[in-house]
Amino acid sequence: MASRFILQLINETIIPALLVVTAKLVGIVLTMLLFGISWSVNYDSAIPRITFYSSEDFITVSSWSSFFVVLVIAVGLLWLLVRAYVFHDTHVTPQLTLRLLNLDLTHFLTTTVEISRQAVIWLSYLWLLVILSVVQAYFGYFYWWMIIFSVLVGILLTWSFIVDIERETEGF
Repeated sequence: MASRFILQLINETIIPALLVVTAKLVGIVLTMLLFGISWSVNYDSAIPRITFYSSEDFITVSSWSSFFVVLVIAVGLLWLLVRAYVFHDTHVTPQLTLRLLNLDLTHFLTTTVEISRQAVIWLSYLWLLVILSVVQAYFGYFYWWMIIFSVLVGILLTWSFIVDIERETEGF
């Protein structure tokens, strides 16, 4: 029982968290390469730090790498929405079930509990990123237009999941 719980925990929280952290690191590297931003590593403290030569470079890297993270989270949430609207066990058609069974793809079918847990996790990551970005923008370390984009993505995806939950609970 404990191993099943741990595997669920890894699947539903740790793996998305690793994807978010990886997306941030890849976003940082891609931004520095695409914009030709100069940087150096500072070893003055116990933990090495990346140092940028101007505050504009830091703002650019911070903003675009977070933008990349928002896109990765949005892709994860869009996949969950596809599962919620197409492969949800309560409103999947018998024809689709038969087709998935013939193709041995029944693992795509999902339950309300699975979708809800995963959506809460991904939406939590998205809104945490939005809140942190707003704080950075308040202090002048983030582009405001990316905040607006992130908030709009958050509202749209949150609303889409709320619509699915309402559709699911209509019968109660």
